[in-house]
Amino acid sequence: MAAKPAGNSASTFAEGGREWVSEHAAAGPISTPGKVDDCLAKREGHQNVSGSLRGDGHDIVALMETGAAPAVAEAAADGDLQPEAGVAPDGERRWCHWHVVRCLTYVRGRMLSSVAHLTSDLLLSLGRMMGQVTSGLAGWEPPALRRCSHDWYPENGGVVLRRLVPGIQAFNSDQKSLLLRVADELLAVGPQLSDPRVLPRQVCHADANDDNCVVGDDSEEVIGLIDFGDMAIMPRVCEVAITMLYALLLALSRPMGPPAAATTRHPVTGDGNGSTTKATEDQCFANAAGTAEAETAAAVTSTDAESDRKTLQRLLGVAGLVLCGYQRVVPLRPEELEMIPLLLRGRLAQSLALGAASVVADPGNAAYLLATQRPGWRVIRLLVPGSVMTDEEMLRNMLAVAEGLGVGDGVC
Repeated sequence: MAAKPAGNSASTFAEGGREWVSEHAAAGPISTPGKVDDCLAKREGHQNVSGSLRGDGHDIVALMETGAAPAVAEAAADGDLQPEAGVAPDGERRWCHWHVVRCLTYVRGRMLSSVAHLTSDLLLSLGRMMGQVTSGLAGWEPPALRRCSHDWYPENGGVVLRRLVPGIQAFNSDQKSLLLRVADELLAVGPQLSDPRVLPRQVCHADANDDNCVVGDDSEEVIGLIDFGDMAIMPRVCEVAITMLYALLLALSRPMGPPAAATTRHPVTGDGNGSTTKATEDQCFANAAGTAEAETAAAVTSTDAESDRKTLQRLLGVAGLVLCGYQRVVPLRPEELEMIPLLLRGRLAQSLALGAASVVADPGNAAYLLATQRPGWRVIRLLVPGSVMTDEEMLRNMLAVAEGLGVGDGVC
């Protein structure tokens, strides 16, 4: 941001939620380019900052600390921070080159897709983080997003499936029939999806898959979220439904982790000795989902009816933990909860169809585009109402996790 002679040092500071770095030299006063002053004068609240500053690096820090960083950036963007001559204390004439550098912060960790196993705490933290995202985005409706619409948009699901599925040669007739059935379901609830009086609407991230969620180095908690390119205004319940779906798909190949301690004691009243034992969240999840042992991917591929039901119960238990974590931050209305089973298979149907259609146009990216295909067909068949459970049964299984955690009415 200032001169580059010998003796460089750096200052780091924050402005407007962003971190900035000022690289400067102890070379004596060098005047600030006039364009910065012009930009400052134009910006509301900075009219009192003008004239030449000391130029020893601390002047830029002062600009940043008073909120003037955007003016410096504006001048740089206009190409007006050109090399400028200055005179150092020793009388030598030197040139300084001005640079504005925006330093992006990052979350230390790794992607959720890299974890070897899932735990109740990890899944609860995933839901809780997405609830915080929902809360943070509530009330923000930029004009650009009001006009936004794309094929991944939940309200477009039925139309997109009707347009794409018949022409996808990679799908057999049974697969096409299944996806078109989901398309009909989505079209039938279109009025509810688009009516904010029925389903509250807001900006959503809309793509919290396991390659977009960051976990800490210990893999115990979801701590970050990346890739906001699919953000759109939609029913807020879609945010948690999308998150639940990708967690459910991940659970096909990730067992639940080692069990936690057998019991944790919590003080209560009225039991004679002042305490009782309460099952850990991992144990409650196992009870609610109908299984206490970690299941392997080989077990998931079994095709008999009993195994289908057991597998679906386990997957719904995973989804229920995400929902439970989410509802600790954003309690959902009954109308929103009732929509979740359809939203799960609707998003999965869109992913299957859009992935298969996209690979034709971008065959070099086939590995990424078709990542959902193998587990997706297994899961969507389980999610079809009547194949294993009705929508009401699936929702009850998900909400049973909250009851297993000792919370009534299915709200954690």
